[in-house]
Amino acid sequence: MALHKRYPSYKSTSDAWFGEAPSHWDELPNRAFLKIHKDVVGDKSSDLDLLSLTLRGIVWRDKDSGEGKFPESFDGYQHVAIGDLVFCLFDMDETPRTVGLSQYSGMITSAYTVMRPSERAYSKYVYYYYLNHDTQKSLKPYYSGLRKVVTKDIFKSIKVSLPPYEEQVCIANFLDREISKIDELINKQEKLIALIGEQKNSLITEVLTKGLNKKTDLMGSGNRFVREIPLNWAMRPLKYCLKANRGALRTGPFGSELTAKDILDEGDIKIYNQRTVIDNDFSGGENFITREKYENLKSFEVSPGDILVTSRGTIGRASIVPKSIKKGVLHPCLIRMQIDENILLPEYLVLAMNESNLLINQLAFLSNSTTIEVIYSYTLANIVLPIPPLSEQIEILSFANKKIDEIKALKDKAICSVNLLKEHRGSLISAAVTGKIDVREMAL
Repeated sequence: MALHKRYPSYKSTSDAWFGEAPSHWDELPNRAFLKIHKDVVGDKSSDLDLLSLTLRGIVWRDKDSGEGKFPESFDGYQHVAIGDLVFCLFDMDETPRTVGLSQYSGMITSAYTVMRPSERAYSKYVYYYYLNHDTQKSLKPYYSGLRKVVTKDIFKSIKVSLPPYEEQVCIANFLDREISKIDELINKQEKLIALIGEQKNSLITEVLTKGLNKKTDLMGSGNRFVREIPLNWAMRPLKYCLKANRGALRTGPFGSELTAKDILDEGDIKIYNQRTVIDNDFSGGENFITREKYENLKSFEVSPGDILVTSRGTIGRASIVPKSIKKGVLHPCLIRMQIDENILLPEYLVLAMNESNLLINQLAFLSNSTTIEVIYSYTLANIVLPIPPLSEQIEILSFANKKIDEIKALKDKAICSVNLLKEHRGSLISAAVTGKIDVREMAL
């Protein structure tokens, strides 16, 4: 903000959060320039577009898509016009967005509060002002109750330091222009992050199917997902890479075997769950069982060297159980694999599952679905992996891990840029709508 000049003079305000405001700004309650507008649509609902308040602002929703939850009738919804401000004045800490400026005509749930500015206020400026409040969660002093509600009477009494109307237009125009530039940079960085992820996936898939030697002779794999593999490799279903013992592939206990009443907040026997695998962190966890229950669930015990695979929600993530873990059992949403290390290195399988789409694409095909909600153990057992000799697995692992580290550094740099840009966007909005910078000449 150092590049922007300040106003010539300031005065104190009654709002400790706001602090000082430019001397010529008026401190007014919301009721002086915002009016609640509630117009229930009734039987006109079928003629109106459905709108929703989201992180992306107020968006149009397809009533006929079947996606999301809809009420039996929209007749209790309320009209929204272009330029209306929509506030969500409840669940203030949890709601993704508390304010939106509508670019559409339509209807929205009556749970929200629709407001229209008077001639004293420019709607885009008021939107930026309350977007700043939303970002900083600074309406906290005004809400109450379990639902964290700002009542309409309290909202109407909140005082705002308001610039003259023409200056509100200048500030909003300045922010429109600058935010557009920042969002364009964020968009470029986010595309770069997605591209980095795709390139990593492509690189790892390439070495998992072709190896490191570009001059090696290839042969047909006989598998629809892998066209060719080196002559000295083999295509093996995972069920033929398991140890010979019973239970080498096991899904966590069924619901009746581990119920909510069995799960304790503390104890000696831990339940390893999906979070453990996704974070690759076996030290955490908040669920335990008694030793007596453990005796019943011994066949689901987790041991060092096991591979745990997430089977519901975020599916197909894998992690190797480290040494010296606390005694524990599988959560129902995990599958345990015990690999024969004379055929396949556990680290090699985890690389294939976590860093490539090679296996997840097969899971989708075998599940006959483009989106998989559950992995079953028999499906996992039948996916096929190109298996090089163990010496080549070690070489590929070394190469892949080095490349993953390099790619992660690039991705972390791009993520850092996105975070800094978002921080700058928030700071710029805050400085402009609170009068910390004078942008009147820059808005031209």
